[in-house]
Amino acid sequence: MSTFKQDDLIAFGHAAAGHEGVLSNSAGSVVVKPCTPAEVSFYETALAQHPAFAECMPTFMGTLELADKAGVEDQIAAAGADPATVQGLEEIFSNTAATQESAETGPAVIAAAPLPEGEISKVPLAESGGNLPPASVDKSIPQQNGTEDAGIHHTQAYGKHLATTSCIVLSNAAVGFTRPNVLDLKLGSKLWDDKASQEKRARLDKVAAESTSSSLGFRIAGMKVSQTKAGSPDEQNANEEGDGYKVYGKMYGRKFRGEDVKDGFKEYFICENAGLDAAMMKILARRIKADITKIRKMLEAEESRMVGASILVVVEGDGDVLRKTLAEENQAAASRGANATNAEDEDEYDEDEDEEEKPRAHNVVLIDFAHAEWTPGHGPDENVLEGVRNIERILVELEGGTDVVEEMKS
Repeated sequence: MSTFKQDDLIAFGHAAAGHEGVLSNSAGSVVVKPCTPAEVSFYETALAQHPAFAECMPTFMGTLELADKAGVEDQIAAAGADPATVQGLEEIFSNTAATQESAETGPAVIAAAPLPEGEISKVPLAESGGNLPPASVDKSIPQQNGTEDAGIHHTQAYGKHLATTSCIVLSNAAVGFTRPNVLDLKLGSKLWDDKASQEKRARLDKVAAESTSSSLGFRIAGMKVSQTKAGSPDEQNANEEGDGYKVYGKMYGRKFRGEDVKDGFKEYFICENAGLDAAMMKILARRIKADITKIRKMLEAEESRMVGASILVVVEGDGDVLRKTLAEENQAAASRGANATNAEDEDEYDEDEDEEEKPRAHNVVLIDFAHAEWTPGHGPDENVLEGVRNIERILVELEGGTDVVEEMKS
């Protein structure tokens, strides 16, 4: 079983929005992100009682508890390093509620989910000899001072570091991509829960009123889009200045209104320099729309309330790789149809396919459940569903569909 240890964690480089302090293992297979007890509970209940919902979420692998953050920051300061530079890497990981260790079992193993990738080395601060893992900054995170473009690109992409020592361990939605393009769509017109202060309610109501959150029930919260192909001279030059990605921060999506929000989606899907044109946008829009429809139907059958949840969309940002991946998918589908003589044979084929990570054309998941709860007896979450339906409608239009009403009924 593959493992990752405390000094194997690096800053996560593919977040389009959300809080700071998100980490990943060096293999990129998991994401370690600050969380609240409510979010952990929501994931655990989804796995145990709401399998259709769980299918639309990243795979939940367990939780981690960070060690004494203040003590670690003191060591960094003493060494002359800037804590902000090593976002989250100042954390020393200790024992967690999701891990166990005994003389018989050896190192602690994340035990909350069926997938692997989960051994965590417990090295409490007192036992680490005061030695921190080497500072490591993910060069694929474009810096905020990299581009001046009327406040549109390289604006603040992330919120403040969540004030908690608890982290949730999830599968990485960007695994399987050569150049992952990431789009974060924040759901809901009501952006606060009942625990929010009056000041916060007023501030978030203003955000909703001045964006498509109010009119459409969603807004573009952030995007990270490759501007070049993998291995090209453009990428090699861009690596020195930000890895060839353009980051659209939280203010970018707030400028749109209902009549022009499709322009934001086109900015995400189309980049001629990376080999992504309007024809490819239509193919991706059709595929992603199918996943959004699945999410919409699931939510219509569930009774929950989510404030601040997002739909995270990832597509392959290298046009050449994307076309090759789509061709291989079509070939594999044809092969399965020709070779699978019965359900048992088909199951065996699928198990073989799952043993290694295959290239992906796209991925869609629901994320961010810090303010989510199950509400039996109260019906579906129409605050969230309004946004999901409008995303679905826009994708149908981008695909070139003419009968939007009939598409939405399917």
